[in-house]
Amino acid sequence: MRLPLRSKQGAALLRVLVQLRAEAALNQTALADRLGITQSEVSKFERGERALDVLRLRAWLRALGIELTPFAHALDRELDRLDAFAG
Repeated sequence: MRLPLRSKQGAALLRVLVQLRAEAALNQTALADRLGITQSEVSKFERGERALDVLRLRAWLRALGIELTPFAHALDRELDRLDAFAG
């Protein structure tokens, strides 16, 4: 069964966030400490059980040492790639 495009886009966002955390050499607990939340909450965000609003996304990225604007551009390119495959 194929996922709808919106689901694929959401999954792509989550994959990128997990990858960035791994590249920063942080486990969920370390990221949670930086964000002032629990490891369980980080897990829920990374699994898509809880949505990240733009302000929490900004804080998340800053905790990883990444600025929002370059991240948004990279994510937009990834989503454009997904759109091209869907078309």
